[in-house]
Amino acid sequence: NTGIYGFSGRTTFLGSCPQENDQDDDFAHFFIEHRLRPQLEKASLKFQYRYGTTNEATVALARLYERVLDRAKDVLEPISNCPASILHGDLWSGNTGATTKRQPIIVDPAC
Repeated sequence: NTGIYGFSGRTTFLGSCPQENDQDDDFAHFFIEHRLRPQLEKASLKFQYRYGTTNEATVALARLYERVLDRAKDVLEPISNCPASILHGDLWSGNTGATTKRQPIIVDPAC
C-alpha cells in the first residue's frame, strides 16, 4: 500500500458538482467509484430527463456505462497502488500563462 486516496469528511467540487471523498487505499477503486461513476450517473439522469426513462436508449446507455467502468478497472489496475498525492485537477487555459521571459506559469487561487 502506498497511500490513502481521498479526504475523508471533505467534499470537493468538479465545477459546481460536489465530489465525495471517502478514503480508499486503492487508487483505481477510488477513481472509479468517486470520480467516474458519479459523473456517469449525473449524465444518465440528464439523459433520462431529456429523453425519458422507458426507451431502449436508456437501457443501452446503462450498459455502455458499465462497460466504461469495467474497462476503467482494467486500464487503472497497473496504477491502483500508485503513491497518493494531492492534485488540483482543473488545469485549463485560464490557469496558464507566461512570464515576460516566456517562462510557463500556472495561476490558480484555489491552490
